Amino acid sequence: MKLKDVIKGLEILSATADREQEITGVSYDSRTTAPGDVFVAISGEAVDGHRFIPIAAEKGAVCVVCERVPERDIPYVQVASSRKALALMAANWFDHPAREMTMIGVTGTSGKTTSTYLIKSILEQKAGAKVGLVGTIQNMIGDQVLHTERTTPESFELQKLFRQMSDAGCTHVVMEVSSHALVLDRVYGIRFAVGIFTNLSQDHLDFHHTMEAYCDAKAILFDRCDVAIYNADDPWHQRMLAHCPCRTFSYSAKGEADLSAKNIQLHADSVDYDAEADTEWAHVHVGIPAIFTVYNTLDAIAADYEDIATYTHQEEGSYADTDLMNWVFDAARVSGDADIVNTDSSIYFALFHSRARQDYNVVNARHILFEVDDSDLDKESETYEADLANLKELAHNDAEKALKEWQDGGATAELFAQMATELSADIGSTANGGLYEGISKSTSFVQEFLDWCFADGRKEGDAGVIDSSYGSHVMYLDSFGDPYWKVQATNTLKNEAYDTWLAEQSTAETITDGSGMQYVGY
Repeated sequence: MKLKDVIKGLEILSATADREQEITGVSYDSRTTAPGDVFVAISGEAVDGHRFIPIAAEKGAVCVVCERVPERDIPYVQVASSRKALALMAANWFDHPAREMTMIGVTGTSGKTTSTYLIKSILEQKAGAKVGLVGTIQNMIGDQVLHTERTTPESFELQKLFRQMSDAGCTHVVMEVSSHALVLDRVYGIRFAVGIFTNLSQDHLDFHHTMEAYCDAKAILFDRCDVAIYNADDPWHQRMLAHCPCRTFSYSAKGEADLSAKNIQLHADSVDYDAEADTEWAHVHVGIPAIFTVYNTLDAIAADYEDIATYTHQEEGSYADTDLMNWVFDAARVSGDADIVNTDSSIYFALFHSRARQDYNVVNARHILFEVDDSDLDKESETYEADLANLKELAHNDAEKALKEWQDGGATAELFAQMATELSADIGSTANGGLYEGISKSTSFVQEFLDWCFADGRKEGDAGVIDSSYGSHVMYLDSFGDPYWKVQATNTLKNEAYDTWLAEQSTAETITDGSGMQYVGY
């Protein structure tokens, strides 16, 4: 590569080097300098790289990039900042690999590592993406683990890593961005699609000296991203946003924000909460205890908020189809609606149970999946599109037959569940007619709720307790509706007061005195 291509984009103050000079490598450590290299002299806090220009020259460096004109007679390029120059030169040398991938940066005193792993997992499971990770514990290219020595590598090693990631097929990179890396320009020149601020507490003051300087270092990330996601509960967020030039998105576990955690339940080994954003809602269960898990998962959800409905976790580990979600959340949808929903990849026979909480647009619905499996088709064939259309038509016809059978059989929830079980063995349904997990339920124990409501012999006025992963709930069956499967029931988290209620009072009026009461219709 010619020198002019290596130094492209640098703010050059003066130069004597021949820009047509062929360069065989870039080094910033004289111990690794090789013949034909351009040596970048970096002024550090402890060591000044300009002192090592003579050693680099003796090892065969053909040019130096420096902030001060070298005392030794050697071709040079003088710049205002050697660190910024190294970052841009590294990007040039490796042909700007960061531009080939979606970059997501996470900064903050704590929570960076967990957040990056959560985001990586979401991207892999939701979109089937191959994701690169740069972090404190390790670097990763997909599943391949690489050694790391610091949270954010020096700019040349970082760009080299990005090139490896891109060449290996990575479409996204999620990385911890330390305050040191931001101040020392290790990520200079990188444009982040998303920048995330987790929190700020006293740390690294030996380097930054004051909390204000520490915060300002973190805020550099927001100057270099398209969307700035921040923790609205952290008091330093206002300073972080003081000069933020891009679009912002907030999250909170204490109050209102663009994305909020409501109904938080902290358990000994997990957390549960409702993630609410605008008109969308999803229940979140994570097998990691403590409030910090709520914050770590909130920023991970926020990082891909626009596609939240498409990666909401399902009962069998699959993900909801957007077209199906649009049908389920149609404002005109009423209890008992059933229809065939065609999507790009599948055909669904869907049954709408109810809109459980109109204010949050939370619904309950079941579906039977008629999968369109094109694995046996030749995707390079000229007839592929026609063959695929035939498969979709067959699946659609099967779904219509199921719909008619259900309607002719009385259109009950029990028949639908029975058909889902029977058909799943034939059509390979991963959903098996199950209720949507997360996005279309009002609590995390819907299946247990329905099992209790429709148990043999269940009658209006019955009371009992459901033990589930979400906790123990006191149940009271208010009424069955018309059709039968539309039931009105009351439940609340169980405590000592409800032990007394269950044993002595057991009426709908007295259960409503408790906190956590919730009416749900199916």
